[in-house]
Amino acid sequence: MKRTGCSSDPEGDPEGPFYYRMKLLKPQNPADDTHLWQYVLRNIYPLGGTNIDAASFSFGMQISTFSDQPNLDLNADGDGSGLEWFRIFGFDLEDQQGADGADGLPDTHNPLIFDLANGLLKFPLNMSQPFNSSAEYYEFLAADPGFDFEASQLADNLMPTLYEPTNSEAVLQQDNTKFRFVVSHAAASSSFNLGVMNIEEGSETVTLDGRTLVKDVDYTIDYDFGEVNLKGEAAAGLSADSQIGVNYQYAPSWAAATRASWASTWAISSTAKTSCRRPGSTSPIRWSATRPSSARSPAAPWSAT
Repeated sequence: MKRTGCSSDPEGDPEGPFYYRMKLLKPQNPADDTHLWQYVLRNIYPLGGTNIDAASFSFGMQISTFSDQPNLDLNADGDGSGLEWFRIFGFDLEDQQGADGADGLPDTHNPLIFDLANGLLKFPLNMSQPFNSSAEYYEFLAADPGFDFEASQLADNLMPTLYEPTNSEAVLQQDNTKFRFVVSHAAASSSFNLGVMNIEEGSETVTLDGRTLVKDVDYTIDYDFGEVNLKGEAAAGLSADSQIGVNYQYAPSWAAATRASWASTWAISSTAKTSCRRPGSTSPIRWSATRPSSARSPAAPWSAT
């Protein structure tokens, strides 16, 4: 929303009347307007917690094909560049001291990419479609003469449908899990996000280590943004082995009349694999069964304002 001078005064006299110009960022059905669709940032993914302990954090990427080494660009015959996928996608551009040049380790020290405080993985802003970029850009990021895009597995595993406007439930839910992030960390926080918005008020059941918690006594919840905050004895009693479970219903943003139910479980210290699903829909990522439970927590889109 922008405050603008009087339309009858070309000089925009600050003493004259003002009106407010408003810009629609998110319609009820985002794909109805392809221009508005582009406002959503589709290169940001949640890491499954906030206030992540940097010392415990590790990150990797895997391709979802039958491979003995899914973290490397190698086909079933063992041919390929042999580079780590996180390097090919631009997560190894400098060494651990910040000097230019890959060192074989993800740049987890770089807060512009790994925002551990807010629990976000951020591809470069100029990489608006991380899983559908150009051959030249991937070769630039890999920065290795042994990487040839056309000869790599990536050439056959791009995911352009992740970034195509649609209101179709079938398309939104289609399997686009060709790559996944592998994340391990401890998150010292009593606050966490369910990854969806529009939670139905009163539909949630929150448990801590099997004990059902009481709303406004043990926790608070922001139904609009899916944020849960433990409080009192529940927050004080958290440990590295604590298990937090949430059952809830929500209204997907792409189908206001639809209701969906999800059951999610968090461990304070956990290892998770997240699939690179459609950013900007109701399910950019989903937790897999490698997490302490088979949580299904689709993440909400991040919109540029």
